[in-house]
Amino acid sequence: MALVMAGLCLWGGSRGGFIPGQPFKDPDDVLRMLQVLALHDGGDWYDLTQPRINPPAGLAMHWSRLPDLPLLGLLRLAEPWLGREGAIRFAATWVPVFLGIAYFLALVWAARPLTGAPGMPLAGLVALTAYVPHLPYQAGRVDHHGWQLLLALLIAGAVLRLASSDQRRGPALLGGGCAALALWIGAEAIPVLACAVAALTLIWWREGRWAADRLALWGLAALAGALLILPLALAPGQRGSTACDAFSLVSLALTASLAGFGLAAALAERWFGPLTLGRRIGFSLVLGATLIGLLGAAFPHCLAGPYGELSPEIVQLVAQTRESLPLGRVVFMAPASALYYLALPLAGLALAIWLGHTGPAAQRTLWLALLVLMAGAFLLPWWQLRGSLLSNAYATLTLTWLVATLGAKADRQPSLSRRVALRGGVPLLVAILPLTLALVVASITPQSALEKQDACDISQALAVLNQAPYRAQAPLLIAAPVNQAATILWLTPHAVLGAPYHRNVDGLRDNDAILFKDEGCALEAVSRRGVKLIVTCSDRRGLPYDVAGRTPILRTNLWLEEDKPEWLESILSSGDVFLFHSKIAELE
Repeated sequence: MALVMAGLCLWGGSRGGFIPGQPFKDPDDVLRMLQVLALHDGGDWYDLTQPRINPPAGLAMHWSRLPDLPLLGLLRLAEPWLGREGAIRFAATWVPVFLGIAYFLALVWAARPLTGAPGMPLAGLVALTAYVPHLPYQAGRVDHHGWQLLLALLIAGAVLRLASSDQRRGPALLGGGCAALALWIGAEAIPVLACAVAALTLIWWREGRWAADRLALWGLAALAGALLILPLALAPGQRGSTACDAFSLVSLALTASLAGFGLAAALAERWFGPLTLGRRIGFSLVLGATLIGLLGAAFPHCLAGPYGELSPEIVQLVAQTRESLPLGRVVFMAPASALYYLALPLAGLALAIWLGHTGPAAQRTLWLALLVLMAGAFLLPWWQLRGSLLSNAYATLTLTWLVATLGAKADRQPSLSRRVALRGGVPLLVAILPLTLALVVASITPQSALEKQDACDISQALAVLNQAPYRAQAPLLIAAPVNQAATILWLTPHAVLGAPYHRNVDGLRDNDAILFKDEGCALEAVSRRGVKLIVTCSDRRGLPYDVAGRTPILRTNLWLEEDKPEWLESILSSGDVFLFHSKIAELE
């Protein structure tokens, strides 16, 4: 089954790429590999600056080094045999595949409290047929989302073991360690940890003192892991950072709060216990509210969320990429796509509710903990669509109970066809339900711009940018649609103003002024930043965000010879793409 999972990852990676002829699937994959290459070429471990984005300052990324390590290892291993380009392809192809196998094994392991040992092979079938959680593991996807999903499953498995009255220390230590690693990778881990803490608190309410001890151990393991990670994540002079979107003192404070909560619960059970259920609930609510209040007072700038410190115009540029859209908006913009991502989470949530209400009393804590995890994961996509990866993964985990239960009944069936139907029915349904519902909705609803949008083809502009006269002057600063900027970074030696990363505030603002504001704004930004070239697409296909009501000025007049201002020289005007040279320096 693990080999089948590897084949699915390779097959998924073979279909369509962000850059033709390259393994990458989106701009994040490109930038991740550029970050790895900088380290491979002698860059400093702590230096995450991308110098060719928004020069001369560059873009200081908030990404973790952890996902870089296997890429760097395979790159160095393969380069003597395959050359640099071949080694890049090798690493970009196989690291996601290996992570996909780890995801598959983690899901089957996490499901064991729900399926028992005999049901684990059937859980593997469900893991193989639930396709949405496979997306981060397609060959070529080297960004961090696959790591976050893998750690989220390990955390869920640890929670479910404690919920099934497994009193060993191992699950708590594993869960806490994975929590620290997830925070190192990114702030997207915070909702996962919130769901886990809620489930652990529920287990304590129902199980008492031993569960409070494990909650404390979980928190201490997370805090110890965060303390060990701190010198790896931040340079000596930066360890006082309070960034909300990266590992920082905020991450350390979160794990310290979890440790404090668990220790207080364990001490309360010893000093005043055994506590009644009502006292446990009251104690946890008061202490939890106090700790959250202290975190808010210590880091008030984080209360507004990951984009809270950005101006509205920059939020418009980075918070409206497709993966950042709320699911409710996608329902109206692209109902078929929304239903594809929503089908399994709906089924998983319904099953978790049913189990929590009617499951055997002896396993009630397990079902309720599962319901907490599933409910939290179900809510996440309604904030950002990327949360559907977690909701589908947890739904897959929930549905393993159903396939294992039916599989156990199959053992008692005399008919081969009934045994096959009972064992294979759920995996088959998991495979076809999302796609079938999406196709039905697509057939009865108009196709939206979000669903039919294709990438803008800038291959002709790239050919020009790689001609000898332009390469000799590299890096030239280019203003371009932000998704296409990642392609320019990978395939040319030039620099770009804007790329789709939220810390690139100045670059995004000036890039927006050049491409979407009036001519005066464009001229001022081009002159001030020293932009030499402008690449633009003939329509909105080059844009990763909603531009309704915002017509690019380069679409309306600047590419027309009769209306083109004197400070622009047309180099390429063909099909989708237009390339201009700024003559401001010559005119001055």
